[in-house]
Amino acid sequence: MSDLSGQISSTSDEDISVQAAEWLVRLDDDGTDQTTQHEFALWLAKNPRHIQAIERMKKLLGDVEALHQYYPDLEVAKVILQQSLNQSEQSKTHYLYQGLGVLLMCSALIIFFASQYAPLGYWTADQYNRSQSWQQHTLQDHSQVKVSGKTAYNLQFNQQQRTLELLQGNILLDVAKDAQRPFKVVTSHATIQALGTRFMVTQDGQRTILTMLESKTAVWPEQQTNDKIQVVEGQRIEINAKGIVDRQPIQINAHLLEQAWDQRKLVANGDDLTDILDYLEMYYSGKIIFDRASLQGIQVTATLPLDDVEKSLQALAEELNLEIQHSIPYVVKVVRK
Repeated sequence: MSDLSGQISSTSDEDISVQAAEWLVRLDDDGTDQTTQHEFALWLAKNPRHIQAIERMKKLLGDVEALHQYYPDLEVAKVILQQSLNQSEQSKTHYLYQGLGVLLMCSALIIFFASQYAPLGYWTADQYNRSQSWQQHTLQDHSQVKVSGKTAYNLQFNQQQRTLELLQGNILLDVAKDAQRPFKVVTSHATIQALGTRFMVTQDGQRTILTMLESKTAVWPEQQTNDKIQVVEGQRIEINAKGIVDRQPIQINAHLLEQAWDQRKLVANGDDLTDILDYLEMYYSGKIIFDRASLQGIQVTATLPLDDVEKSLQALAEELNLEIQHSIPYVVKVVRK
């Protein structure tokens, strides 16, 4: 790395920003090396614009770093900066700014999708689960909750009620009986009250899906308590922001779906491709992005592995003439060919 402390301060804002980016990478690599710290202090003292540039750069990278709580493997910032700094001296400025531009757009894109699929309280939830994790929790009332993929929920138990707020993801519930305290699952689209024992609930941001494995539940859309329907064993119902999608529940093979959960598979039977991609995204370590309008209406009938999302995407691409693009680390784009 060049001796940045010796460079003149009468440079352009662009050059100063490039130097600031170089310093942040160097400080990250060298840690608390005293020589590096001394040279950095000299560089800061040369011009107040140097301090301003460092503060701007830290804020930009800090926004991306904050996302690591939701995407712990995301290294977009470091990868782009490091690749940019590895370019030749002649093209360093161009590539660094190109990298930072991509980083800024990527950050905005990720933040947008995080707001769609991961509510603000996701990483402070009572329980949360990573993309490639299947777990089982025992609640204080001895109810059993299986979770998979990017799932998060809060609990509110008291003497009058038991409420599980599903922020995102997939749960399979085996509810303990308690006649004095009804058990409810609340999502952004609906409230589900257990009248029996076993059922599955999925919330992927676009919709809530209730799948009954045993007994029955009462369901009503958000803020529409008078619009209740009952869903019984072997039925599935979908609720979105507009309410119940179809008041006639879909008949399903409950045993097959529970078996698929245990085998970490997704069984699609004429499902819309956009719904499949939403579901797969919950099991992917990054983001899956696509143009919903251009892919809507394509039906999928397949059994796809949830523990190998890349394999599932390739299978969909081959079958449906799609293209899978990996232009940004940890972000997959699905487009029609």
